[in-house]
Amino acid sequence: MYKNLGFASAALALFALTAPASASIIPDQFNSENGGVGTLNYSGFADFTVTSGSVDLIGAGFYDNFPGNGLYVDMAGTTGQFGALTTNMVCAAGTYHVTLGLGGTIYYPMIVNSYQNSYGNVYTNLTDIYSSTYATGIDKLIPGQYNFDELFSAGKLPEFAIFNSSTPGTNGQPSSGIPALDAALAAPNPATNPIGALGFGNPYLFNNSLRISYALDAVANPDGLIPSVTNLMPPTNPGSPLRQDLKKNDLRGWSPKAPMLMCGGMNDPEVFYQINTLTMKALWAQQVAGGLVTVVDVDPTTNGNTANAGKVTTIIGTIAAGVMAQEPTASATKIAADVQTAVASYPAFAAYFSAPGVPNSPQGVSVLAYASVASQAVTYFLAQGVTSPTAMATDVGEALIQNYHFPLTQSACEVAAQGFFAHF
Repeated sequence: MYKNLGFASAALALFALTAPASASIIPDQFNSENGGVGTLNYSGFADFTVTSGSVDLIGAGFYDNFPGNGLYVDMAGTTGQFGALTTNMVCAAGTYHVTLGLGGTIYYPMIVNSYQNSYGNVYTNLTDIYSSTYATGIDKLIPGQYNFDELFSAGKLPEFAIFNSSTPGTNGQPSSGIPALDAALAAPNPATNPIGALGFGNPYLFNNSLRISYALDAVANPDGLIPSVTNLMPPTNPGSPLRQDLKKNDLRGWSPKAPMLMCGGMNDPEVFYQINTLTMKALWAQQVAGGLVTVVDVDPTTNGNTANAGKVTTIIGTIAAGVMAQEPTASATKIAADVQTAVASYPAFAAYFSAPGVPNSPQGVSVLAYASVASQAVTYFLAQGVTSPTAMATDVGEALIQNYHFPLTQSACEVAAQGFFAHF
């Protein structure tokens, strides 16, 4: 059995909740719970109360998905009733910030360093590609003795800023020599691409020189998928060492010989469904048509329909805002509960259930999970003084995206995998 971490939304337990001075006020790692031993359907938390459903205390060798990170909580308890944890701490009045890393600053160093260890061609010195802020020791950092929160809080990695927010050719930054290419490498506009903009800042992880060399080689030796679709295949003869290594590890050109499931979420901000899953679906069109490859999009707002991509935050946020607007004098508890019900019973999601609250598909599992995140986010942001339905829609949408890749998509894909392998 493969356990998953749970629906870490604004229940405060699994987000890193920080005060304005950036000091963690809920630093619980759960390692002291239950005598340091994992158990299913746990409710004896020292600092939290299980306010609905059930949760499992896992890790430390017990259903341990992430060895070396101690005990942690699966909010999708084994009873099948998604749980909610509420902190027992009474917080003073003030503004608090909820933060959660999207993972790029963790994943990319692991990839780059693994290629350097395997092929020895990515860099001569760490500062060739990494900023001086993070270069020292980064080649030995992951995997290592730190968990993700410690890496961020100790300043060993940035939480979000993969790239320099200064555009190449400006503010003393190197230039590609091609003004249009420099402009293309600029940080996205937060107003139009808030998720993309999170990946740029200062301090940052990778130097602009790495991006420039990569982009120049991409222009000279184009990929068959990005930026223009041709044959969907990797570049024929890339000159960039990093692109050479990526090609060696690229699955394009390989075909499965046994039944395969590809599962993801259309709006995933970490593993891009349209670029990754749909590309392989196109390359394996014959295998898909013959039933050898099964493709599942667990997002109920899209379910494989790219025309609806990007709408999940608007749909769920609008539902939450609508409930809030209709109940201006209701208690926070009632508004949150009604938001959860409204999301779960949204008419467009009806086909994903065999009865109210009983999903018949991975998309139905996602609906219940989205409803839980929305409800908990509403509880949190109402407590923080959010009174505008419009602002609440945005806050709920952001909470959903922060949890979208993990654990929401993973949990639904586990259900899809169970159904898939049940046929063999």
